[in-house]
Amino acid sequence: MGRLTPVFGVLALFGFVALHACSSESTTDGKKGGGGGGSGGSGDGGDAGAPPSGGASGNTSGGSGATTGGGGTSTGGAGGAAGQAGEATGGVAGDSDSGGEGGSGAVGPGDACTMCMDGSAEVLQANCEETSPPCAAWKTCMRGCSDPECLDACDMANPDVAPYRFAIYEALCDSCATPCAALELCDRDCTDNVNLVPTNMPPATLAGTGLYASPTAAPDQVAAYARPFHPKYELWSDGALKRRWAYVPRCSRIANDGMNHWICPVGTRFWKEFTVPSGTMGQPGTRVETRFIHRYAATDDGWLYATYQWPMNNANPTAEDATLVDVAGVTNANGTQHDIPARAACPTCHSNGPGPFPDKALGFSAIQLSHDEAGVTLRSLADAGWLTFPAAAPGIGGGLARDGYNPPGTEAEQQALGYLHANCGNCHNGANTYGQNATAMTPPARMRLMVGSLGALTQTDTYASLVNVPTVRPAFMGCDRIEPGYPEFSEIVLRMGRRDVTLPGQQMPPLATEQVHTDALMRLRAWINAMPNAGVAPTTCTPPPL
Repeated sequence: MGRLTPVFGVLALFGFVALHACSSESTTDGKKGGGGGGSGGSGDGGDAGAPPSGGASGNTSGGSGATTGGGGTSTGGAGGAAGQAGEATGGVAGDSDSGGEGGSGAVGPGDACTMCMDGSAEVLQANCEETSPPCAAWKTCMRGCSDPECLDACDMANPDVAPYRFAIYEALCDSCATPCAALELCDRDCTDNVNLVPTNMPPATLAGTGLYASPTAAPDQVAAYARPFHPKYELWSDGALKRRWAYVPRCSRIANDGMNHWICPVGTRFWKEFTVPSGTMGQPGTRVETRFIHRYAATDDGWLYATYQWPMNNANPTAEDATLVDVAGVTNANGTQHDIPARAACPTCHSNGPGPFPDKALGFSAIQLSHDEAGVTLRSLADAGWLTFPAAAPGIGGGLARDGYNPPGTEAEQQALGYLHANCGNCHNGANTYGQNATAMTPPARMRLMVGSLGALTQTDTYASLVNVPTVRPAFMGCDRIEPGYPEFSEIVLRMGRRDVTLPGQQMPPLATEQVHTDALMRLRAWINAMPNAGVAPTTCTPPPL
């Protein structure tokens, strides 16, 4: 018998189908329970039962005569036969008015197989059975199996838990090869059904990135394996509308043992499409670009960044009409104010600071996917087995990943923290020291929310490094990063509210934006205005002119 390849699959993340492939009427060993007894007279016998309870009793119909229950007499059928494997018991004979009682179901190969799994797989079993309803349904089905055909049916009925399935198959094969022999699960290797070969060379057109099922596909004809997702807290891109998709190879999983920093497997792909609204009611927007991020090697720098520009004046473009942008980027692309960045600028945001940093997709993370809206969510990832660590370790907050993680505080505070996390935390995080002044003992500005530090507003890095902390930026000297009660004297508000002609300047964010996000500033001002303060405005803060 072949050895199970240690692979983990990803299939559909949605649409769990509750299909019991091995029903209570199966005739395979260990699957069939004892049959129900027949009734007296012409009554029907009871159904065969699934383990462990056995079949139902037959219909009532008094009188003598032949019965349909196994071993029946003229005074009512006896219980059906016991299951064909194990030590199950047979049925109990009925009286003249009722059918016999069904026998108990047998313990077959499926149950015996899973019972022998050693301690190394206890967490895996618990994650499947206790924290993932779809996986628990698949496990219940496969436990009742006695042959490979039944196992095939269970797998097909529960495609959304393929990663769990192959992980459990591997663990079973490691410790239970003999008890599992009848199921032939050691031969169940994962094979990738999507031929997207990792590459460090950007394809010439968007069609070559794998986002679409064919080169001539229309923009909305995205391939089924590219799963749509969106972050809980949007990244500001001068009002552009964005669509996002993610692809993780079927035989891989995302390593999230550190819940704050996910490590995507080789072959992972992300896409983000930008459309600039027309500004005129009822008029379609201008589709400008689709960005592509791809992990092609198992190193920190093994990521490919590319962007593809959609054609102008083409009412029906296809995937192959979107072409690779030159390394220098495009200013005011397609007649809009949207700039397509230079390829070398991509790691500025997507590498999250100096040195190795695992996160590359800014909106694909534990906090950003903690919502119950459409598309891929943290719950769907955890339930399907796409994450290697669906339960968070006690050191980073404990609890189940599938339950999600939210910023602390009121709705206004959560919105402010979430916005700063999404738009500033990719640079201002624990991987860098931006804003630090060791002499003045000023901490670096850090706005990335961390799972495990969400218990109270004041415990977040955002609050601790911004509120009542003096800036070290010379142009804003004398201002605090956040002055409670006074947004007009808070450095963060002042810098978010400006756009400099010459870059780099004083504006924030420093790249990829030419327009102030007024709605975000309104939320941030509301949060700062609500903070307790001494009621005395600072007199030392004199920001530079716009």
